[in-house]
Amino acid sequence: LVDHVILALASSGLAAERLELEFTESIFLAGDSTTRATLDQLRALGVRLVLDDFGMGYSSYNCLVNGDFSKIKIDRSFTAAAARPGQPAERAIVESILTLARGLKLEVTAEGVE
Repeated sequence: LVDHVILALASSGLAAERLELEFTESIFLAGDSTTRATLDQLRALGVRLVLDDFGMGYSSYNCLVNGDFSKIKIDRSFTAAAARPGQPAERAIVESILTLARGLKLEVTAEGVE
């Protein structure tokens, strides 16, 4: 993956800081050191790493603490539910994710918000 990113950046002329690669937290399930090394190499290039679909599946604070992501994307199922009246639990989840992201100095994208 790292070699492909290096080649794509070189051939396109795009600055690495302008490239965001999205990963879901499932990449951490195997506990593979190769995954960690790959993320470290991408980050060293200046590529921004984004944790996609946060809140779905195997959400883990460990992904945020050890993943060194620049941004998280809140899954649209949470944002859509939080926008509907009478959904206090979903609204509380989104607010908690936002508070957590602020504390970790992460950017946030809320999917499905136009």
